[in-house]
Amino acid sequence: MTGKALPRLPAGLLAALPRELAHDARIRDLFARFLAIDGYCRELAFNLVEIGSGAAGDAWEVRRIAALMLQEQVLRLRTKDDGEMLALLGRLSLLTPDGEAAVDPRRFARQLRRRLARAEPLLGRLRSRPVPAEAWSDFFQLAERECKLPLARYLFSAAEVAERIFDQLRVSHGVERDFAAGRPYVQRETERALRQLPAYEAEIFERLAADWWIHWVGDATSAELNSLVEYPLTTVVLVVKPPGSDRELELKRAGRRGGQPLDAVFARRGVEVPPPHRFDGASLGRSLQWEVVAGSLLARLYRMVHRREAPISHVLSMSTLSSIPAASGDTPILDYFTLPQCFGQGFHRMRRDIRRTVEAFDRESGDSLDELPGALGLTVRFLQRGSLAQAILCGTSSFRLDKMALYLSEEGPDAYFRQGLRRRFRDSDARRLADEVLEEALGIYQPPPVPYRGHEAYVAAALALPANRARADRTYLSLMRQIGTFWGVLAAAKGHSQGESFVARNVGLRSVWRGGRWQVEMLFMDHDSLKLGGARADDFHPVDTTVGMRDDERFILGGGDEAPSIQGEVEYLDQIYRVSDEVARRGRTALFAAFGASCAKTRAKLAAPRLREHFSPAFLDRIRDWDTLVSEYVRCAEPPEGEALAALVDGFLGPRGHEDYFLDECVAALEEFGRYLALSRS
Repeated sequence: MTGKALPRLPAGLLAALPRELAHDARIRDLFARFLAIDGYCRELAFNLVEIGSGAAGDAWEVRRIAALMLQEQVLRLRTKDDGEMLALLGRLSLLTPDGEAAVDPRRFARQLRRRLARAEPLLGRLRSRPVPAEAWSDFFQLAERECKLPLARYLFSAAEVAERIFDQLRVSHGVERDFAAGRPYVQRETERALRQLPAYEAEIFERLAADWWIHWVGDATSAELNSLVEYPLTTVVLVVKPPGSDRELELKRAGRRGGQPLDAVFARRGVEVPPPHRFDGASLGRSLQWEVVAGSLLARLYRMVHRREAPISHVLSMSTLSSIPAASGDTPILDYFTLPQCFGQGFHRMRRDIRRTVEAFDRESGDSLDELPGALGLTVRFLQRGSLAQAILCGTSSFRLDKMALYLSEEGPDAYFRQGLRRRFRDSDARRLADEVLEEALGIYQPPPVPYRGHEAYVAAALALPANRARADRTYLSLMRQIGTFWGVLAAAKGHSQGESFVARNVGLRSVWRGGRWQVEMLFMDHDSLKLGGARADDFHPVDTTVGMRDDERFILGGGDEAPSIQGEVEYLDQIYRVSDEVARRGRTALFAAFGASCAKTRAKLAAPRLREHFSPAFLDRIRDWDTLVSEYVRCAEPPEGEALAALVDGFLGPRGHEDYFLDECVAALEEFGRYLALSRS
């Protein structure tokens, strides 16, 4: 560098250039060449491949910039420049016998161009002269989002990506948990989910799951949207978003920041927490086990009915915790919760909460383990109730509905930057937040050509653009059909989640590349309260099932007057997409039409031999007769009560051979929920 003047660059570029690169002669020379070239340049493109792949020894930050520059170069190619495109694919090793483009290179090239064009609204501004200063800031922020760099997956090896992920986390030891034991269908669904992962993502997963490591949030873990490793705000999970990928891997759960990633909590602000939350920062092994078993059955049933994969999360691996990364180092879990020098500050409060938790579990289960005395005995009793574990899942999305609606509201920037990331923000930061969320919500997004004058106004302007508005309406209607289809499968089988699988914090959107175009899918996650299946007739109880299904409906459509505090996912979609009253009406019509069609298809499939172990003929007879009874009840001019209701139930179900206790349950269900059932059928 001595004696060599740094290349002159535009002031806007210099102002936006990351501080650690501002005086790097190599990066400045690269930008000078990038700006000096009009059109596509093979020499520059090949040089960018060399830089991006790490062959030249450049830092990760420079390699990300090279990947985005290369994307801009490809977008300069004309559609008839097949020779140049094929030469570049060869340089990226995509034409080798096992390369992605080997089978049909020209078709792959066309699809790749379309996929890369998603960033054209931003990258196209770099061809202006002069380049707007704001465009450079947007360029560098995009370069930090590995998952938004489609070419990065061909430049960054899975091994080095996994190494970079590990650098941002803490790890401790775990042991394998056989979550498929005795359930062959769970093993088959797990293997199927693994096969659905592209090779690149599958290798990253294998490296994360190797040796049954437990992964924890660390000081270097980012909470920013679309980070390579993201610790989404207000959660205790980690999300891995591989380079150039529309998939993500979720590590559930991954502890709290600071020296005590795991804690025992019995109450917050005087209110008892739900039993699973008493183990703060980790998952109960039995909850994860329940989720994978119920989710596997739902995935199997959905695929049989609709001949496509279910829009749900899948557990790929599970490890039981054996140590914790405490301030004193990797610490056995028994020592962590028993010895003050291992746990650190707050030890005595934690021990009081452990005792209260154990006493509560003893009361709730009626099974005391008080024969284990002393401090260590109390810890053992605590952990025996929990069997703490961590799972790695696919089929998830960190873009949960409640967060998306919040980040697009007027309060969004303050909630995300100041309250969440705990840093100040400028209008340009708030604008980029809106753009990032809207791109995920729409798949393809065109930023509005207006200055940022407040969040609500900017989002309104964005969704008023004709192309965005048309896409928003189409996507909204598609999502409503997706909800109805998924809900219909569960409801027809008399399954329910008490709202847990449908609450907005457990439902997310994901923009995916399918069939040569970007589209938006809805994903349903967190199925640890899911109840599905009926190997015996008495697995169906009308009161409990109706309560659970009603809760699902409330978290889908909203609680209405009876539960006004519950905002349904449909209402969140109204907020996100800002649809007109007419489109909202069409959306609800589409949802119920999809629900009805899905219910009918599911009922026709439930008796299939492959489902016999999960849905016995006796169970299917019982739920069919219940549905018919409800229809008879609804058809009555005046809803029968008391003896008249009992007579209706006995007259209809008695001759069909149902037990007296089931008839009593049906009477109780109609007495308590008759009005609700009548309204739900209307």
